[in-house]
Amino acid sequence: MKPIVAEIQARMGSHRLPGKILSDLHGQPVLAHVIERASAIKNVDKVVVATTTSPEDNPVIQVTKKYGGEVFRGSEVDVLDRVYQAAITYSASTIVRLTADCPLLDPEISSKVLDLFLEGNFDYVCNNHPATFPDGLDTEVTSLKILRKAWKNARAKSDREHVTSYIWSNPKLFKIGTVTNIDDLSQMRWTLDQIEDLNFLNKLMSFFKEDNSIVLFDDFLKILRAHPEIETINNEIERDEGYFKSLQTD
Repeated sequence: MKPIVAEIQARMGSHRLPGKILSDLHGQPVLAHVIERASAIKNVDKVVVATTTSPEDNPVIQVTKKYGGEVFRGSEVDVLDRVYQAAITYSASTIVRLTADCPLLDPEISSKVLDLFLEGNFDYVCNNHPATFPDGLDTEVTSLKILRKAWKNARAKSDREHVTSYIWSNPKLFKIGTVTNIDDLSQMRWTLDQIEDLNFLNKLMSFFKEDNSIVLFDDFLKILRAHPEIETINNEIERDEGYFKSLQTD
């Protein structure tokens, strides 16, 4: 049986915070947190970090290997092609798409997304369209067959850059499932794009021991509800700002 592969998109280049994915967070590189959390997703067989062929991304390879991930190097610009070629290389039947700027990824929530895909009759399952979880817990699951269809047919620059946008923006072509949270917490920002985000993440993680244990969604939420001032560190930043900017270039 072909493996279920968690693919983490990762590159050093970032207009807003260069090198952000190797920034120190609670004693480890941000990418290390994502690899460890992706490895804890139920039924995932391999964790692959899909980075670019640019020499700038050589440090990504070193960190990936240190923390037990597999490596794929592909296009810097055509991210859809990079993710697709990585899936082919590792003979994936099912792809769990993650990004390296989400160090608080919750493997239990991600497991629910994967479970719904495996148990249901869906082409694509996610937890962010529509968004009800905090920004930074995004998990998307699709099959190699559907990813190939997007790879063949997506033409817009934004669809090549954001990988799954061709799928979730075409509900008439694809059967889409969504895992939602009971409460809409989509206004919360737990991702890493700017220095304010890194300050927020480090402040939040400072409430927990540096023992490499995986802190889950509910535990983070309890801290934020007890200390609402932490959210003011980065709550002025727009969600999915990068995606909306890329739409302007189409």
